[in-house]
Amino acid sequence: FPVTILEPEDLTPSRAAKKAKLYNDMKIAETMPILFDGHYFPTDYDIRSDIVAVVAIGILPDGFFWFDVEKNPISINDINYMKSLAAAIANRKMYYYVLLSQKNAQVDSAISAEEIEAVEWQ
Repeated sequence: FPVTILEPEDLTPSRAAKKAKLYNDMKIAETMPILFDGHYFPTDYDIRSDIVAVVAIGILPDGFFWFDVEKNPISINDINYMKSLAAAIANRKMYYYVLLSQKNAQVDSAISAEEIEAVEWQ
């Protein structure tokens, strides 16, 4: 009987494509609104930069407010509120980086293109 030896499939392109997709999914997820203190706040890059600037100044002017995702002004009179919002956003981002590393490890350990494709962000 002739024996057929199958060469293993090169999964490098599939792994690279899946890792790129997972990274893009993470970047999208980190800009999604965050629930904080009963309000949904935007978290896109510009907003995160603005929060960092407010926290860096360290004081809030009288009558300060921050907009939620529906553009409702939320009155804030304590810099610690803004620090806590910044921390919540940063904490979520760090969680996403841990999740991404776990997903990438799943991609690396997959032994077929189907297993690679089955790895999803959420």
